[in-house]
Amino acid sequence: MTHYEKQSMKELRAGMGEGLVEAGKRNENVVALSADVKGSVKMDGFAKEFPERFIQCGIAEANMVTPASRSARTAPPTRRWRTSP
Repeated sequence: MTHYEKQSMKELRAGMGEGLVEAGKRNENVVALSADVKGSVKMDGFAKEFPERFIQCGIAEANMVTPASRSARTAPPTRRWRTSP
């Protein structure tokens, strides 16, 4: 039987944010979209490290469909969408 060591606990959101940064480092095609929830879902690190690949869409989740679907069709998406700081 395999023995696993217990790891320290962290928020799921913190893990998601760290994973997003790691994915961005490994793949330059990773782009993050936010509906004005960058801080609460821990996307700050990604936005700081890859500002040209972070798109703040504002409080309008339905409007995120357009840049997301357009980005999925062609690459690289960062040359088509204006990003916000």
